[in-house]
Amino acid sequence: MHDLPQLDAPDPGAAAGDLERRVAEIMDGLGEGFVAFDFGWRVTYCNRAAEAHFGIVREAVLGQVIWDVIPNAPQGELRRFLEDVMQARRQLEAEVPSDIFPGRWIGFRAFPLESGLGVNFRDVTEQREHAARLTELERRRAFQLEVADTLRPLSEPDEILSAAARLLGERLGVARVGYAEVSEDGQRMTVSGDWSPAGARVAGRSFSLPAFGARAVAALQAGEVLAIGDVTRDPRSADSVAAWLAVGARAILDVPLVRGGRLDAFVFAAAPEPREWSAEDVAVAEDVAGRTWSALVRARAEARQRLLINELNHRVKNTLATVQSIARQTLREAVVTREARERFNDRLLALSAAHNVLTRGKWEGAELSDIAREAVRPYDDPQAPRIAFDGPHARLEPNASLAVSMALHELATNAVKHGALSTPDGHVTVGWTFAQGIADLVWREAGGPPVAPPAPDGKGFGSRLLTQGLATELGAPAQLDFRPAGVVCRLLIPASV
Repeated sequence: MHDLPQLDAPDPGAAAGDLERRVAEIMDGLGEGFVAFDFGWRVTYCNRAAEAHFGIVREAVLGQVIWDVIPNAPQGELRRFLEDVMQARRQLEAEVPSDIFPGRWIGFRAFPLESGLGVNFRDVTEQREHAARLTELERRRAFQLEVADTLRPLSEPDEILSAAARLLGERLGVARVGYAEVSEDGQRMTVSGDWSPAGARVAGRSFSLPAFGARAVAALQAGEVLAIGDVTRDPRSADSVAAWLAVGARAILDVPLVRGGRLDAFVFAAAPEPREWSAEDVAVAEDVAGRTWSALVRARAEARQRLLINELNHRVKNTLATVQSIARQTLREAVVTREARERFNDRLLALSAAHNVLTRGKWEGAELSDIAREAVRPYDDPQAPRIAFDGPHARLEPNASLAVSMALHELATNAVKHGALSTPDGHVTVGWTFAQGIADLVWREAGGPPVAPPAPDGKGFGSRLLTQGLATELGAPAQLDFRPAGVVCRLLIPASV
């Protein structure tokens, strides 16, 4: 039987030292700072991350009072936080501004130890900034939804401008927000809508745009956002300080709308005191400006559409009434003859010709010369014209254009059948003058067969149109003169230049 070898008993001191080294390795590998204190605030332990953060040497600070080692700490946020934990004897967490690195934030977790206090910490500046950006983004999105929901049901430009200005003004906390439109020559700006918490509005007022400085205006014309924190110090406004201060603007934020290379309008925000505009301020102002412009374009398009629909309804009703009258007078016989059908068709074509002229002018009116030439075109030969026109520029409203076209058509039809255009040597002159809003047109026939006045009871649709129908649209009937040498007809037509 062999004797077992004798084993040395473990050395308690060596084991403790080994454990301490392992704990130190673990603490250094945490990636976070850690410091331990006794009840007298003397440092009992400090890991490498804490050394690096506080700029200390572990061996040099052990046993020293922490407030004698860390700069600025005796009066800082860190000391107040740690003293609260030491007194309460319970774990607490907090994020406090760094006493050593201004602008940085440190997250601390302090907890009581049997011999004092333990603290681990890490820099949380990036996390806070990221969280702040997310919060601001959510706030901006909520604001964008509010703006969209507010503007969507509005149909009047004044309502849109007032609502958008109020929302932006309340968000930025400024003294005034508004929308200014720039004149075609770029010399004047007119405030179309604005908002002020004080209630004093400047909507409708016009200002000289160059008075606010060449550099500031040039920036807007180039499509640049003009953000000036203090007009008395910024070089872009140095030559126009008086103009800015006169409208209560010490700080300004202008977002331009440039279309087709021209400054068309801009949204402005103004504060009576100096102010630094943040990137968020600029982003919010640009967003509101874009939504405002879109809402204005929509509202103005809808307004024009309503106007066009109402005008179309009115014109269609007038046209149908005219067609009804033509049909009733032309086809009043029980038996419709071929001549009546042709006459009805010709009158509809005359009405259509006038419509074509008005359509080319977007139904905003027509030139008298265009209406006259188109009305008689089927009755003249372009190679050997027998109808001459002479008169100055005169523009007719749509209803007057239709009435004149029908009247000239009836005169031309009569001339072809019975008057000057029924013979090879006959001719017609259509001349007019213009004065005091009235075009004085005269239809004059010559070279045709002798003319006899019609029988008193022999008036057809053409005569009734000339003597009665024109009175409704033109305000006065035609003046017909059946002279032996040729018919003369005078029309007094409301017109403009």
